[in-house]
Amino acid sequence: MVSLLEALEKIDSLEAQEYKEVIPVERALDRVAAREYTAQFDLPRFDNSAMDGYAVKTADAGKTVRVSEVVYAGEDKDGAVQSGCAVKIMTGAVLPAGCEAVVPEEHVTAGGESITLPEGLKPQANMRFRGEDVAKGSVVLKRGAECGAYDIAMLTSQGISHITVYKRLKTAVFASGEELKPHYENVAGHQLYNSNSPTIAAMLEKLGCDVTYLNSAKDNKEALRAMVQNCLDAQLIVTTGGASVGDRDYTKEVLLDLGAKPVFEKIAIKPGKPTTLYMLGQSYVLVLPGNPLAAMVNFEVVGKALVKRLQHRTKRYFQPLYTKLATGYQKKPGRDTLVFGTFDGRAFTPLDKQLPGMVGPLQKAQALAVMEAQIEKLDCGEKIKIIPLQGESFSATKSDIFNRENVSR
Repeated sequence: MVSLLEALEKIDSLEAQEYKEVIPVERALDRVAAREYTAQFDLPRFDNSAMDGYAVKTADAGKTVRVSEVVYAGEDKDGAVQSGCAVKIMTGAVLPAGCEAVVPEEHVTAGGESITLPEGLKPQANMRFRGEDVAKGSVVLKRGAECGAYDIAMLTSQGISHITVYKRLKTAVFASGEELKPHYENVAGHQLYNSNSPTIAAMLEKLGCDVTYLNSAKDNKEALRAMVQNCLDAQLIVTTGGASVGDRDYTKEVLLDLGAKPVFEKIAIKPGKPTTLYMLGQSYVLVLPGNPLAAMVNFEVVGKALVKRLQHRTKRYFQPLYTKLATGYQKKPGRDTLVFGTFDGRAFTPLDKQLPGMVGPLQKAQALAVMEAQIEKLDCGEKIKIIPLQGESFSATKSDIFNRENVSR
C-alpha cells in the first residue's frame, strides 16, 4: 500500500508512449502540442501606424504643415516625412522614413491641403515598431502545452497552417459486477444501474480522450479476462469494482494472470483504499472502487493526474486554491481523506453526508479538499486548500495539495 502522495509521484514518473499526428491549426483547440513552435518573423513585421492620422516631425508641433501624400495599409511606398510636411497615414500602414510621431486625425485642424498640428507632440506617439509584440525566434507554443484559441491566433499570425499534436489518448472504460445493468435496459429488484462507467467515460471525454465505453463484465474470471483482452489496444483502461477482497472480486487475479505489473497496489486513502494501477503490456489499467462516490473522488485526484501524464501535458499538476472553512470539520486520523464540498468563492463547506456508495453528493460537489492522515479537527474559519472541480485547476508547477496541520499557521 502507498500513500496518496506516493501514488501521485509514481504517476508523475511514468513513461508515456508518444503517438503524434499533424492537423490543421484551426482544428487544434484543446489539443496538446507535440513539439515546440517559434516565431518565424517579427510581429509587427514592420514599423507601422497605430492610428488613422498624420506622420509628422515633432519639431512641427503647433505649426501648419502641408500634406504631401497618403499611405494606406498594405501599400509599399518609399516616401519620407520632411520638415514642414505631413504624410496622411492609415492604421497598420508602413511608417514613412523620417516619421517621429503620428497625430490622430481628430487632433488636427484641417484646411485644404494643409493641417495645423497640436502643441507638445510626443516622440514615437501612436507608432508601432517591428518586433515589439513578438520577436523572431521566440517560443510561441511550448511542447506539452494545451492549444487554446489565443494560441491559434499566435500560430496563424506566424503563417503556421498545421501543427503536430499528440493523438487523443485511447481509453476504455468498464465496470465489473453481476448486479450491474446498463442504463438503457430494465433492472430487476436485486439489480443496479451502472452509473460508474458512463460517468467516467464522460469525464475522459471532457479531458480530451478517445473513449470506448464497454459497460460491465460479469462476475467470473472468463468474462473479466475477455473484457480486459478486448481493451488492450487502449493506452489506458479504467475499471471499477472487483478490486476488494470479496468472493467474486477477481480483477487483481485476472490482471496478474495476464501478466500485469503493479505500479502501486492500494492507497492509504479514505474513501477508495482499493484504488490500484497496473501496467499490462503497453496499457495502463486503473482499478477504482465499485462504490460510486469513492470511484469518482479517486478519479478526480488519481485518474486525472494519470490522464494528464499520459497526454504529455505540461500543466498536469493540481493547482489548489487557498480559502477558508465555512464550518468546522472532524475526521478520524490514520488515512488521507478526500472530502467533497461546495465553494461559493469565499469559503469551502464540506458536504454533510458523503458515504462511499452514494451518488447524490456528486451533483452537489464543487470542490474537494485533501485532508492529511494526522488531521483530526479543523475549526471554522481556518485556512485550507481546495481543488476546484469546475474549470482548469492544473499548473506546470508542482504544488502541495494536502491540508497539513500547519496550513494556516
